[in-house]
Amino acid sequence: MRIIGIICVCLSVVGCGVLCNRRRRRREAFLSGFASYFGALGVTCVSLGGSVDRILRGSAADGDGRFPFPGTLLALYAQTGDLCAAWNGALAQIGAAETLTAEEAALLSSFASAFALPSMAAFTEECNGYAARFSDFAERACEKRRREEKLTVTFTSLLAVLVFILLI
Repeated sequence: MRIIGIICVCLSVVGCGVLCNRRRRRREAFLSGFASYFGALGVTCVSLGGSVDRILRGSAADGDGRFPFPGTLLALYAQTGDLCAAWNGALAQIGAAETLTAEEAALLSSFASAFALPSMAAFTEECNGYAARFSDFAERACEKRRREEKLTVTFTSLLAVLVFILLI
């Protein structure tokens, strides 16, 4: 029975490392998803133009379905009719504030004001700026994840072995 308890403790230590890696991967996926979405918004604005509803639907159609934000935003916008409220509600629903840093979450929230810009050219420029900024965030997150992934797995494995040796 003691060996089973030791094995459970060791597995839980390794599990903590795996959870850290998942959290980093989720953050990276969010950042790259937002970078792609802002890029799609900018391209759709140039190619389709027209109403905000048309632009949102066109940019949501460009996604591959793995990033939940565009669909959530469209659903909330259809319910409320208020784009700023729908934007912030969609961010809350997908858990962006819990996954991203405070700076990244604040930057995402601030994009809601871009829908009030007076011209399509200004909106497109804003979308392209956000796309570049989030692409940079995603690249840095990817580099950090790769660098820390090996360390996390190595240290949690060594800690699990140390716990195993100490408890035997």
